[in-house]
Amino acid sequence: MASVLASIAKHAFVVDGGETGRLVRSRDWSATPLGPIEGWPPTLKTAVNIMLTSPGPVSILWGPERVQIYNDAYIPIAAERHPDALGQPVAQNWSDAYEAFLAPILDRVFDGQRFGAADQARPDRFAHDDVILLR
Repeated sequence: MASVLASIAKHAFVVDGGETGRLVRSRDWSATPLGPIEGWPPTLKTAVNIMLTSPGPVSILWGPERVQIYNDAYIPIAAERHPDALGQPVAQNWSDAYEAFLAPILDRVFDGQRFGAADQARPDRFAHDDVILLR
């Protein structure tokens, strides 16, 4: 019982967040490029809390590996990739579209440029005009 309470306490920064919030709290993040959740920078913790409570689909890509964390509203986009995609590099999660479509966009964003999805021709299955990527 004490170990369960200790685990909950160390992940207390994570708000409810529904299904993905539970997954974030229960995951062994030390096995991912992000490392143990208690060592995450405050900016990542804040971004995760904002994302988890967002009513629209949100995905955070963090670090040089572009590790993906997302909210419940993003689950239909992740589709069969969920829940395995949570905490994995986006290149692995979206390997079918990464090199040809996503990598050039993400390279621009990670270089500090603003990018709106309407700025880029894309396959219909990736058409989400309301997506804006910011770094």
